[in-house]
Amino acid sequence: MDRLSKLAWNGFCQKQIVFEENDFKQVELDEITVRSFLHTSLVDTLGGIALAIMDRDKTIYFSRLIWQEFFVAVYLMLVDTVDNFKQVHQRLFDDQWEVVAQCLYGLCNATTIKLIKRLTNIPFEARLWKEKKELLSDAAASYLLKQRHGEANKNEQVEYDSIRTICSWIHEANDLEINKKLIPLISDHICFGTSIVFPSDVSNLFFVQQSSSKPWTLEVRNCKFRGNAMKRFCLEAFSSKTKVGQHFYWNAQYFEN
Repeated sequence: MDRLSKLAWNGFCQKQIVFEENDFKQVELDEITVRSFLHTSLVDTLGGIALAIMDRDKTIYFSRLIWQEFFVAVYLMLVDTVDNFKQVHQRLFDDQWEVVAQCLYGLCNATTIKLIKRLTNIPFEARLWKEKKELLSDAAASYLLKQRHGEANKNEQVEYDSIRTICSWIHEANDLEINKKLIPLISDHICFGTSIVFPSDVSNLFFVQQSSSKPWTLEVRNCKFRGNAMKRFCLEAFSSKTKVGQHFYWNAQYFEN
């Protein structure tokens, strides 16, 4: 499993999603042992199909791209050194890192780590894992502090889009230490502007709200709800006694997929 994660990381760094047998040799990986995660295709030679087993190296790729991104996170969190981790964790807000970042925060959950330890052969050092977890939460805290310092005053509302990513990370981690560090830094007055709101956004936001010690006010202005996001929003806001601004009743737009 550690070699598979190394293969995924090598490809991620080079923006590579298709692998050949030489890529496996570089990480000393036997394709047969990881076939559950991979597909093998015929080689496309300039529009013509050649049989890989007769003509050249096989072309191999992860059965779903998210498998590669998950194993990139496994490599960074459980295999790579802390020094190397420090070089990349500040890039988590880049679009390319969206899924990897969520997986990294998911690997901050102690229950998840216990399961991975039991099911894989990856050597686990608790001290290094905790150090990386602190680096991840520090990166998010730094972002939230910069955002707060940029506000005219502490009571000014913030756009949900500016904390959307952080809320997803907090929910993914579901970790008490991360909650204590990040949630107090999130404004209790949040505005949904012209963004599209998905059910996952509602779930992430109210997970954070339920872990907060402060009452929240949510302003909804011209945003659009996807699927059952509006229904979930109303149910969650009512059950949590969250104050919803008056603009919600005539500005929120609801439409199905």
